[in-house]
Formats: sequence, structure tokens, C-alpha cells
Amino acid sequence: MSFILTFYGVFILFSLIGTYIFIVFYNKRTKILIDQFALQTNTMRYDVFNNIKLRYWETRYYPNIGDIRTYIYLNNTCDIYLFDNYFAIVRRQNFVFKVSFPPILISSPNSDAQNIFNYLDIYYPKRISFIKVKIGELDFNVVDSNNKYITVEITVKGLTQEQIERFEVLRQWSLTK
Repeated sequence: MSFILTFYGVFILFSLIGTYIFIVFYNKRTKILIDQFALQTNTMRYDVFNNIKLRYWETRYYPNIGDIRTYIYLNNTCDIYLFDNYFAIVRRQNFVFKVSFPPILISSPNSDAQNIFNYLDIYYPKRISFIKVKIGELDFNVVDSNNKYITVEITVKGLTQEQIERFEVLRQWSLTK
């Protein structure tokens, strides 16, 4: 019996160490992208909202196998960079380990984001549902017009009224190509 417990303990220990090493290298690669994004936006005009609570769901439909997968990312905080024609989300997930993700750019269909930020995942929304869920909370449903099989649902929490009013520019992006 003690052999089995020892085996499971060692297995869990090596799994945690392996996960930690993977996350360290993943975060280093992500930090390079975040630093490149910060350097590139240094001369641009934008509003930044720091340490915003975020609920992030990504649904992917795989038509060749008829499968739908939903990825739920819990315990997220993010920094939101709001430009005139796009906004970026730099998110961090705090669970057992702290994981940073590369910036995601949500852009209006008529922007030049692909030329400027060609190293980022860019969503050109075909439709943005813009819903005030509660006071200080906004919900976005983004359907990418380039890849109609990806839907992202984003809920940002803890915004002030001025920050919510700044998001009104997104209503103009809900244009169908």
C-alpha cells in the first residue's frame, strides 16, 4: 500500500515540476510578444485599463469532424488597450501557476491592424454583441469574419462608467463584410 502511495506522490510531484517548467518557457515566449506589443504601441494613442477581471470563453467548431469544443479560461485578469480602430487584451490566468497569454487584438474590419500587428492573433468581428450585464460589467460576443468557426465570449468586470462609455466606439465595428 505504501508503494502505491509513494508512486502516486512521485508521479504528482514530477507532473507539477514538468508543468512548471513548461509554463516558465511558455511565459518567456509570451513575454517577448508582450514586450514587442508594448514597444510598438508606445508611440500610439490609446486608453489602457489595468487589472480588469475577465471571463474568457472560446468556442471552436471543427467542421471536418463535426466537433464543437469550448475552452473556458477561469481566474483571468487583463490589461485592455483601447485604440480608435481596435482593442487589445493582454490576459493572465492565475490558477495553480500564473500563465501569461499573448495579446489578442479585436479590430474593426477597415483598420490596418494586420500590417501593424502581424505577429498577433487578430479577430475581425463580423458581429459584436455589446451587452451591459451588470453595473461595471460588459459582455462581448465576437464572431470572427475570417474564421467563422471561432466564437469568443468576453466578459470584463469592474469597469468604471467612464471606461464603459469609452467602449461605445465598438458599436460602429459591428459591420458585416
